[in-house]
Amino acid sequence: MTYAGVQDMIQAFGEAEILAVAGTGERPNRAVDQGKVLGAITDACAEIDGYLGRRFLVPVAPTPPRLMTLALDIARYRLRNRAEGVGGNAADVVRDRYKDAIRTLEGMRDGKILLEGAKPRAGQTGSRISIHAEPPVYSGTGPGLKGYCRGQFC
Repeated sequence: MTYAGVQDMIQAFGEAEILAVAGTGERPNRAVDQGKVLGAITDACAEIDGYLGRRFLVPVAPTPPRLMTLALDIARYRLRNRAEGVGGNAADVVRDRYKDAIRTLEGMRDGKILLEGAKPRAGQTGSRISIHAEPPVYSGTGPGLKGYCRGQFC
């Protein structure tokens, strides 16, 4: 299962960019190489599942919109790294979005960022903490330690 598709990629980043990094054929008849794009998306989803799989059941279904965005950013980064001659300032933005996606996945994995709809793995309690303690021996009221203490400080 993937968290995004080829059409999601084209819609998110525009056909011109996808043709530049994953196009086949000569202009003006250039077409999107569906296999190349889907391969990058599949790799991105595997990377996502690698981060989330220690805490959640993967793949996460149905796909939360946030995971689709992360999958698209990671796949875009992978496609641009594989393409030749695509660089400039846009490459810096793509790299920054990839790094942000990885930080977000780390936050989800560590329970710092909520992942809507994800089911925790067995033994995981999500980000909830439960503390149980016995009632205190001395509550600050009543006779307390009177008569218990011996020595010079009593």
